[in-house]
Amino acid sequence: MAKPTTIFVAVAFCVASLSQSVAQDKTVAADAFAQSDLIGSQVLETPYGVMAIDNAYPTDETVDRLFAQRDRQRATEIYLWSLPIVQFQIWSEQQAKTFGSKGTDVVVLTSFNEKGGITTGNATTPYLISFFNLAETGPMVIDFPSGPYAGGVLDWWERTLENGDFFHPGNTEVKSVKYLLLGPGHAAKEYEGKGFSIVQSPTNKVFFGNRVLKPGAEALAEFQKALMVYPLGSEPKPVRFIAGVDKPWSGTPPTGLDYFKAVHRAIQGEPVLPQDKPYMAFLASLGIEDGKPFKPDSRMAKLLAEGANIGELMARANSMEHSHAEAYWKDTHWHRLLDFPLAQVDERRSYIDERAAWFYEAVTSSGQMQTNTPGSGQVYLSTKRDRDGNVLKGGETYRLRVPANAPAEQFWAVTLYAEHSRLFVDTAQKNANLDSRNDKLKMNDDGSVDIYFGPDTMKVPVDMKNNWIQTNAGEGWFPYFRLYAPKKEFFDRTWTMGDIQRITK
Repeated sequence: MAKPTTIFVAVAFCVASLSQSVAQDKTVAADAFAQSDLIGSQVLETPYGVMAIDNAYPTDETVDRLFAQRDRQRATEIYLWSLPIVQFQIWSEQQAKTFGSKGTDVVVLTSFNEKGGITTGNATTPYLISFFNLAETGPMVIDFPSGPYAGGVLDWWERTLENGDFFHPGNTEVKSVKYLLLGPGHAAKEYEGKGFSIVQSPTNKVFFGNRVLKPGAEALAEFQKALMVYPLGSEPKPVRFIAGVDKPWSGTPPTGLDYFKAVHRAIQGEPVLPQDKPYMAFLASLGIEDGKPFKPDSRMAKLLAEGANIGELMARANSMEHSHAEAYWKDTHWHRLLDFPLAQVDERRSYIDERAAWFYEAVTSSGQMQTNTPGSGQVYLSTKRDRDGNVLKGGETYRLRVPANAPAEQFWAVTLYAEHSRLFVDTAQKNANLDSRNDKLKMNDDGSVDIYFGPDTMKVPVDMKNNWIQTNAGEGWFPYFRLYAPKKEFFDRTWTMGDIQRITK
């Protein structure tokens, strides 16, 4: 392949060549490129820059430019495809680095700093998180207690596994359920009929996440005392919990070339599923393979960095517009999230764009997070725009009116995140959340609640200061509105909520 050269050299070469065969020459303008027959010798003003063909052959400089564009395009598509595994890769690495966890350790995240590292984490319930590599540990037993707890196991692609959604609220018949977690190399039949609920992962690396749904330190302590996680064949023993670290950290995937370094780490030691083979071919062409070092030359490093950043911008646009789904309430900008099959594929296709819209700005998925059953699970809604269609800006002041009788058997919550990081907005207030359990929230006479967002309280009514969440000037933000145990009025849309409104005076 010819060495990369500048556009000026490419044009000069084309002009010299074409002067020898004027009869065959024709220059195609950019607006005519799509109609070109690509025959003979031409200078082509393409969307990717000036290219040339000589007797229908791409010139050496054009070949270089075409391959560069191919690699950028593949890098961009890989970015959107790989978001779930990169999210988990970065989370696991940064959690281990910040909290010192290893093996079957479970990290307890309760404070603003601790939960603030999770992309669009909730601010209302504790998290208890661990990551396992079943190729290293072998089959794992999870003795999961009955009570006001929600937990489960996801594979490396953030898919809920069969039997892997743990939710046994107040089951008085049993104190716990023993789950046997198997990796792709373990034969499930060997363990059938032995008192386990079998959960088999198609990936070696897995996520084990839990939330305590009942508020208070006592409920958290009860869960920690009852949960047991240990390798099959070893003596049952309590989990080692790491709590009270209260350090800031970030699970946000990196930009540029570092993103592809994370992709390389994420695919190591993992089986390839049939739907992912084309992407693995793309990865191999970019120098990223399982079991091989990743050592891009300067050309490839630049193209990958460009592709990653274009991929991130595409992911932001994808999460802003939700072109694959309609607004949840008519004439608003609110969308219900997690709107694709939990398997991420069906008999017809893979849900790449839908999946990317969720996993760019969130982590994990489960049936409880996607509920359509009144009184069970949670629902998530978000918007990036105000009532006038403008994006939400940290230097402006806004109001969201939550109408009376919000359809949640437990509570509702509104939480703010920074657009660039997808983490809690981090302000002097050190609070990114308000919810209906807050007894300081002021209600309107009709039972509705006004929530204010802005950099200060200059435009917030004096008696509504407790209904205000601070934002940062110059920083875009977006909300998640969560309903815990949503009621039928949400699903039949007899309860509706309007858009966020910018306050001008």
